[in-house]
Amino acid sequence: MLVGTGTQAKKKTGRTLDQGLVLIIDDDLETRAASSELVADLDFWPVTMRNGLEALEFLRQGFRPVAILVDLYMPLMDGEAFCDALRDLPALAKTSRILVSADERAVSRVARCGAATFLQKPLKPEQLAEALRRAKEAAASGT
Repeated sequence: MLVGTGTQAKKKTGRTLDQGLVLIIDDDLETRAASSELVADLDFWPVTMRNGLEALEFLRQGFRPVAILVDLYMPLMDGEAFCDALRDLPALAKTSRILVSADERAVSRVARCGAATFLQKPLKPEQLAEALRRAKEAAASGT
């Protein structure tokens, strides 16, 4: 489990990391690191997991992210199976899920996963910023 790795724990000048926790689930180390940097640059606190099973274990400990970035294709438990498993955790039912994949056809799985939106890899900072802004608004309003 990669929580608070060196890259995540460092505060760069101007970062406050006060916008809430964002869970990043991706099996690729470089993608997790790059996503973490983007999320931290937006003043959210990034926490990374390698697959859906690790993420579920983390969430069952009571952590409540503002948003969850979930890769669709991963070993052990892929994004779709993770989203299915979230249905058994009512406390997370309204947490915004952002489906991410390099495969642009994965956009067709947004509804199936109960995701708020789809972002294609590599992530574009402005699209991620907008998705996280909407997730934070949804969390604040309870919708």
